[in-house]
Amino acid sequence: MSFLRQDILAAKERLTVGEPGVLVSVDATAGSTPREAGATMLVLADRIVGSVGGGTLEHRAVAKAREVLAGAATPDTETVPLGPAIGQCCGGSVTLRYEALNGRNLVPLDAWLDRLDAGITELWLFGAGHVGRAVLRAFEPLALRVTCIDSRPEFLSGISGESRTLASLAPHLEIASAPAGAMVLVMTHSHAQDFDIVDAALKRADLAFIGLIGSATKRARFLARLKARGHGEQALARLVCPIGIEGITSKQPAVIAASVAAQILRLHEGLLAECRPPAAMTG
Repeated sequence: MSFLRQDILAAKERLTVGEPGVLVSVDATAGSTPREAGATMLVLADRIVGSVGGGTLEHRAVAKAREVLAGAATPDTETVPLGPAIGQCCGGSVTLRYEALNGRNLVPLDAWLDRLDAGITELWLFGAGHVGRAVLRAFEPLALRVTCIDSRPEFLSGISGESRTLASLAPHLEIASAPAGAMVLVMTHSHAQDFDIVDAALKRADLAFIGLIGSATKRARFLARLKARGHGEQALARLVCPIGIEGITSKQPAVIAASVAAQILRLHEGLLAECRPPAAMTG
């Protein structure tokens, strides 16, 4: 579960018992803007959850929302030019929508949660060693549903947070249970296990990403063995090894995790863009 979703659920508990709030969302955009249509922010008396773009735009929106909390009438929408008049130089314009919330009206907040859930991607992480645990920590704030698999149950016992753990003596057999569109990361303690997992993953054409920790030499050896197993060139091209952002060479677990998280996030954004409807435009 992402930090944002946790914060929304915590705020929802307060709204459910009667505390008022104001939901501010980007209804439409034109030109260059700091956030896309659909970006959302919840304003309570003492905290803010989410963001509609930061800067003066967001400061003004928070102030207007808190006027509503103090008893002012709720505006429907407001179009704000992002130019010198408000001290932002994006050059476009944003239309903001304001919705007053209370314990009897949480439909807009639930719709926001539904949008977040719709954007969640499954990540299946094979290996809970030093690097695997660092990767789990790096993914905690992201909108990913993580399943961590290891053949050593003791390595899974200390994993906290929302990640699902699965102890399996034959991790490669778990690939069959991964949902279509899942991303797979392979970083077990055993090259033999790594190979069997990658072999099983490449047999599925519906996985969004198959990444293997290792060097260019490991990749070459795996490709040769996988080819001997009957995988064609199209399947072999789907294996990403080494993993992470190109140019980062540190072997520190935290650095590898940050690099891999950036790579997965970039892929995740691309997957969301493919299924996201065109943003509403003004002008």
